[in-house]
Amino acid sequence: MNRSSVLLAVLSIGFLAFTGCGDDGGSGGSGGSGGDVDAASPTPDAAGGEADAAAAADAADLNPTFDVDIQPILTANCTASGCHAGAAPAGVPPLSLEDNAYANIVSVASSVDGVNLVEPGDPAMSYLMAKLEGTQADLGGGGLSMPIGVSLPDDQLTLIREWIADGAPQ
Repeated sequence: MNRSSVLLAVLSIGFLAFTGCGDDGGSGGSGGSGGDVDAASPTPDAAGGEADAAAAADAADLNPTFDVDIQPILTANCTASGCHAGAAPAGVPPLSLEDNAYANIVSVASSVDGVNLVEPGDPAMSYLMAKLEGTQADLGGGGLSMPIGVSLPDDQLTLIREWIADGAPQ
Protein backbone atom coordinates (compact mmCIF):
# COMPACT_ATOMS: atom_id res chain seq x y z
CA MET A 1 0.00 0.00 0.00
CA ASN A 2 1.49 3.38 -0.95
CA ARG A 3 1.70 6.42 1.30
CA SER A 4 -1.24 8.28 -0.28
CA SER A 5 -3.49 5.23 0.25
CA VAL A 6 -2.46 5.15 3.90
CA LEU A 7 -3.16 8.89 4.19
CA LEU A 8 -6.61 8.47 2.68
CA ALA A 9 -7.39 5.60 5.06
CA VAL A 10 -6.17 7.56 8.10
CA LEU A 11 -8.16 10.65 7.11
CA SER A 12 -11.30 8.59 6.49
CA ILE A 13 -11.03 6.86 9.85
CA GLY A 14 -10.37 10.19 11.55
CA PHE A 15 -13.42 11.73 9.92
CA LEU A 16 -15.60 8.82 11.00
CA ALA A 17 -14.28 9.14 14.54
CA PHE A 18 -15.20 12.83 14.60
CA THR A 19 -18.67 12.39 13.13
CA GLY A 20 -19.89 9.13 14.59
CA CYS A 21 -18.06 8.25 17.76
CA GLY A 22 -18.33 11.24 20.09
CA ASP A 23 -20.86 11.75 22.86
CA ASP A 24 -23.57 14.36 22.50
CA GLY A 25 -22.49 16.28 25.58
CA GLY A 26 -19.82 18.18 23.66
CA SER A 27 -17.54 18.31 26.68
CA GLY A 28 -15.32 15.41 25.69
CA GLY A 29 -14.34 13.29 28.66
CA SER A 30 -14.07 9.56 28.89
CA GLY A 31 -17.78 8.83 29.22
CA GLY A 32 -18.47 8.82 25.46
CA SER A 33 -18.26 5.86 23.14
CA GLY A 34 -15.20 7.29 21.37
CA GLY A 35 -12.59 6.37 23.95
CA ASP A 36 -9.79 6.78 21.39
CA VAL A 37 -10.68 10.42 20.73
CA ASP A 38 -8.72 12.87 22.86
CA ALA A 39 -10.93 14.83 25.28
CA ALA A 40 -9.39 18.08 24.05
CA SER A 41 -10.19 17.33 20.41
CA PRO A 42 -12.63 19.78 18.84
CA THR A 43 -15.98 18.51 17.70
CA PRO A 44 -16.92 19.30 14.12
CA ASP A 45 -19.28 22.14 13.45
CA ALA A 46 -22.36 21.71 11.28
CA ALA A 47 -20.32 22.23 8.10
CA GLY A 48 -17.49 19.93 9.21
CA GLY A 49 -14.99 22.79 9.23
CA GLU A 50 -13.06 21.60 12.25
CA ALA A 51 -12.84 18.09 10.83
CA ASP A 52 -11.33 19.61 7.67
CA ALA A 53 -8.86 21.55 9.82
CA ALA A 54 -7.93 18.36 11.67
CA ALA A 55 -7.41 16.55 8.36
CA ALA A 56 -5.17 19.39 7.18
CA ALA A 57 -3.15 19.18 10.39
CA ASP A 58 -2.78 15.41 9.95
CA ALA A 59 -1.56 15.89 6.37
CA ALA A 60 0.94 18.50 7.55
CA ASP A 61 2.59 15.87 9.76
CA LEU A 62 3.25 13.49 6.85
CA ASN A 63 6.10 15.33 5.10
CA PRO A 64 4.88 14.46 1.59
CA THR A 65 7.30 13.83 -1.25
CA PHE A 66 6.70 14.02 -4.97
CA ASP A 67 7.53 10.43 -5.86
CA VAL A 68 5.48 8.83 -3.07
CA ASP A 69 2.55 11.22 -2.58
CA ILE A 70 2.14 13.75 -5.38
CA GLN A 71 2.94 11.78 -8.55
CA PRO A 72 0.12 9.25 -7.88
CA ILE A 73 -2.38 12.13 -7.60
CA LEU A 74 -1.14 13.67 -10.87
CA THR A 75 -1.18 10.30 -12.62
CA ALA A 76 -4.73 9.50 -11.54
CA ASN A 77 -6.19 12.95 -12.21
CA CYS A 78 -4.06 14.63 -14.87
CA THR A 79 -2.38 12.06 -17.08
CA ALA A 80 -4.95 9.24 -17.16
CA SER A 81 -7.30 11.56 -19.05
CA GLY A 82 -4.57 12.28 -21.58
CA CYS A 83 -4.52 16.03 -20.87
CA HIS A 84 -1.01 16.10 -19.39
CA ALA A 85 0.48 12.92 -20.81
CA GLY A 86 3.02 12.33 -23.55
CA ALA A 87 3.07 14.86 -26.35
CA ALA A 88 0.85 17.44 -24.67
CA PRO A 89 0.04 20.67 -26.52
CA ALA A 90 2.45 23.59 -26.22
CA GLY A 91 2.29 25.23 -22.81
CA VAL A 92 0.84 22.12 -21.14
CA PRO A 93 3.50 20.40 -19.04
CA PRO A 94 3.50 16.60 -19.23
CA LEU A 95 2.92 15.21 -15.75
CA SER A 96 3.48 11.50 -16.23
CA LEU A 97 6.28 9.68 -14.47
CA GLU A 98 7.81 8.72 -17.83
CA ASP A 99 7.93 12.36 -18.86
CA ASN A 100 9.82 13.42 -15.71
CA ALA A 101 6.93 15.39 -14.25
CA TYR A 102 8.98 16.70 -11.30
CA ALA A 103 11.48 18.45 -13.58
CA ASN A 104 8.62 19.78 -15.73
CA ILE A 105 6.89 21.65 -12.91
CA VAL A 106 9.21 22.45 -9.97
CA SER A 107 10.87 25.87 -10.32
CA VAL A 108 9.64 26.08 -13.93
CA ALA A 109 8.04 29.28 -15.23
CA SER A 110 4.30 29.20 -15.81
CA SER A 111 2.38 31.14 -18.45
CA VAL A 112 2.15 34.01 -15.96
CA ASP A 113 5.19 36.30 -15.75
CA GLY A 114 7.06 35.89 -12.48
CA VAL A 115 5.05 32.87 -11.31
CA ASN A 116 6.44 29.33 -11.37
CA LEU A 117 4.31 26.25 -11.80
CA VAL A 118 5.59 25.09 -8.41
CA GLU A 119 7.47 27.59 -6.27
CA PRO A 120 9.11 25.50 -3.54
CA GLY A 121 8.12 26.81 -0.13
CA ASP A 122 5.33 29.05 -1.43
CA PRO A 123 2.00 27.45 -2.36
CA ALA A 124 0.38 30.88 -2.74
CA MET A 125 2.81 31.71 -5.57
CA SER A 126 2.58 28.30 -7.26
CA TYR A 127 0.47 28.32 -10.41
CA LEU A 128 -0.24 24.59 -10.09
CA MET A 129 -1.90 25.19 -6.71
CA ALA A 130 -3.87 28.12 -8.11
CA LYS A 131 -5.14 26.05 -11.06
CA LEU A 132 -6.15 23.22 -8.73
CA GLU A 133 -7.99 25.62 -6.39
CA GLY A 134 -9.53 27.73 -9.17
CA THR A 135 -7.73 30.90 -8.05
CA GLN A 136 -5.49 31.34 -11.11
CA ALA A 137 -6.98 34.78 -11.84
CA ASP A 138 -5.56 36.00 -8.52
CA LEU A 139 -2.07 35.40 -9.95
CA GLY A 140 -2.90 36.93 -13.33
CA GLY A 141 -3.70 33.64 -15.02
CA GLY A 142 -6.74 32.38 -16.84
CA GLY A 143 -8.33 29.34 -18.34
CA LEU A 144 -10.16 26.57 -16.59
CA SER A 145 -9.50 25.14 -13.16
CA MET A 146 -7.82 21.75 -13.14
CA PRO A 147 -8.71 18.96 -13.41
CA ILE A 148 -11.35 20.06 -15.91
CA GLY A 149 -14.90 19.53 -14.67
CA VAL A 150 -14.01 18.22 -11.21
CA SER A 151 -12.16 19.26 -8.10
CA LEU A 152 -9.57 17.23 -6.29
CA PRO A 153 -10.68 16.08 -2.84
CA ASP A 154 -9.68 18.40 0.00
CA ASP A 155 -7.23 15.85 1.42
CA GLN A 156 -5.34 15.73 -1.89
CA LEU A 157 -5.28 19.54 -2.18
CA THR A 158 -3.98 19.73 1.38
CA LEU A 159 -1.28 17.18 0.60
CA ILE A 160 -0.13 19.08 -2.51
CA ARG A 161 -0.18 22.40 -0.63
CA GLU A 162 1.88 20.89 2.20
CA TRP A 163 4.34 19.35 -0.28
CA ILE A 164 4.94 22.75 -1.87
CA ALA A 165 5.18 24.47 1.55
CA ASP A 166 7.78 21.89 2.62
CA GLY A 167 9.98 22.89 -0.33
CA ALA A 168 8.59 20.42 -2.92
CA PRO A 169 10.92 17.51 -2.07
CA GLN A 170 11.24 14.82 -4.70
